[in-house]
Amino acid sequence: MQAINRQIQDQEMAKLREEYDQLCRQVDEYALRSQAASRLLPYSKTKFMQLQDKASRSKANNDTARESKEKLGKLLPLLNLTTAELAESQVRLTPLEGRKLLLDNLTQQTLTAAETSPPPPKLPLRGFSFLLLAVTGIGMLLAAQDSLPEKLQSLPYWTLGAAILLLISEVLLRLQNRSYQKKHNQLVQQGAAAGIISETIQELAAAAAKEKEDIDQARSRQQQLSEKVRNFESQKLYLEENIRAANILAAELEQEVKNELQRLAVQDLHQFGERMEQYNKAQTQCDDLHQSLETAFEQVPARTGDWQSLLQQIPVPADPGVAYDAGQLTQLRQDKDRALTAIDELQQELSRHQSVLSQFAAACQSLPLEKETGFKLPAQFADLEVLAHSASVLELFAAKVTETFDTACELMCILETLEAEEQEKMSDLVGPNKPVQEIFRAITGGKYTRVMLDSKLNIQVEDREGLELPASALSQGTYDQLYLALRLSLAQDLLGNNPGFLLLDDAYLCADSTRIERMLALLAQLVKAGWQILYFTMDERMLRSAPRYTANAIIHLEPLLSDLS
Repeated sequence: MQAINRQIQDQEMAKLREEYDQLCRQVDEYALRSQAASRLLPYSKTKFMQLQDKASRSKANNDTARESKEKLGKLLPLLNLTTAELAESQVRLTPLEGRKLLLDNLTQQTLTAAETSPPPPKLPLRGFSFLLLAVTGIGMLLAAQDSLPEKLQSLPYWTLGAAILLLISEVLLRLQNRSYQKKHNQLVQQGAAAGIISETIQELAAAAAKEKEDIDQARSRQQQLSEKVRNFESQKLYLEENIRAANILAAELEQEVKNELQRLAVQDLHQFGERMEQYNKAQTQCDDLHQSLETAFEQVPARTGDWQSLLQQIPVPADPGVAYDAGQLTQLRQDKDRALTAIDELQQELSRHQSVLSQFAAACQSLPLEKETGFKLPAQFADLEVLAHSASVLELFAAKVTETFDTACELMCILETLEAEEQEKMSDLVGPNKPVQEIFRAITGGKYTRVMLDSKLNIQVEDREGLELPASALSQGTYDQLYLALRLSLAQDLLGNNPGFLLLDDAYLCADSTRIERMLALLAQLVKAGWQILYFTMDERMLRSAPRYTANAIIHLEPLLSDLS
């Protein structure tokens, strides 16, 4: 074990020296990695993302400018076409604007003429006038011949007057018609002078309204074209400004990226990304080394990355002169653990043996060795000599015990024989034809019909429903009555047909009044058979019931001791 411990100590010292050397290498490697990371610090992911964002924004602005140019290229033809249509519409509308006032005047005159001088109605006044004149001539002719009735004498005058009025109206209408026709012809001539050919003022008004509507449509079309041209020009200005601004912003961003790449001495973002990967790798290695060193030193240096100062605080382990071998150290430790385990097992086994011997000694002390053999054993077995002496004494005691055991076996056989005879007697006592059956049935009024024994010689009873119950399940009164029945049955078996003598001391104390009457009747039958019974009681119920079953006087006994109070 000492050799193993010495080898383990050498290997552990070699391990400490190996760990110290490894720690020195890690500190040196951390310094180198930190320097490499410091040189690559400008190529960080943040800077890369900034440059990449600027490049993306420059590209987006170039795309915006290109899309705006494409839209402008599609917009210019539409603007030129719309401008040409607007000029053509202006050329057509300019001469029509001068006719607008003339058309308004013609329209107003036609409306006024239609409202102030409507065309005269065409009535057949002349025909009515001639008819009335004919009626007048006929009336006058008949009046001249005195053939006209008196009531109609004035009719020719009336018809003549009416004919004259109609003729006058006809003349007036003709004059009015000539005036209307004159105005109509004047308006038609004015329309013809304006280039509108019509036959009536209605046609003239419709033609003028139609031409005014065409002028209004042309004017509306010109306004629409003007609005469309303004929209196209506004879009053109917006697109041109957007193209200019996007080109300027794209050029500025592109120049910023180019200047930054030149400052960092890289050609493009791809080369910058490679440098960034190198920086990330170096930083990751530094972080891993930092974590490893922090675990090894169990602290961090006061100044970030100054692991050399912590290393100088650690004493340099002595060189044991052997090379560290992890497998050998593990094997030595396993050998030591196995040896220690074997020692522990041996010590536990020794403790178990000592415990067993102590228990054995205690057991021997509890045996009656001195009584049986005349020898007394010590409380502890100190050595093998004492153990051998104890073995000889125990052998002598075992011989004595064997002899006693044989005697005991013979006694057991006798006891078993007696027990068998007792079981036979007990079985015979509660047999189906024994007095106990009838006595117990009479006392309980037929509630319980049979008394029997189970396999363990425990008394059981069976009620009238066939339910078997142990005697312990009975009430105290029924229990007392059962054992009274057993005693009476046993007495009758022992005496045969000879009468006997009974001495009872409140045997019916726990019985109810009905069962007291039944048991008194049973005792009365025994008295008739010649039995002598002496019953001691303090139960008032017995004093009241007994005179009905015996003619003997009741004897009242005085207390043996006077009242102590």
